Amino acid sequence: MTTYTYELSLDDFEMIALMAALEMYEKYCSEQLVDGAKAPYFAHHNSLRRIQSKLLKNTSQTSGNNFFNEYTLFKIMFSSEYHMSPTGNTKG
Repeated sequence: MTTYTYELSLDDFEMIALMAALEMYEKYCSEQLVDGAKAPYFAHHNSLRRIQSKLLKNTSQTSGNNFFNEYTLFKIMFSSEYHMSPTGNTKG
C-alpha cells in the first residue's frame, strides 16, 4: 500500500473546530458500532483515535506569549479533564 505524509498548519480556532469535529464523528461511529453496523465505522473509529493523538505531536508556537509549552497547552485544552465543547461549555 502506498503511504503519504501530510503537513497542515492550523490556528487555535481551526484546531478547536477540527478536534470537536473529530470527537463528534468518533462518537457517531461508536453509536453505529453499538447498533451493529461495522463498515466503515470500525475503521473510521480506529483512524480517528490515531489522528487525534498525532495532531498534538508536532505543535509549534508561531506567535503570542510562551508562558506554556504549546504541546502542554493543547494537551490541557483537549484532555478528558478539561474539554471545550463546540457549544462553548467546559468541564473540568
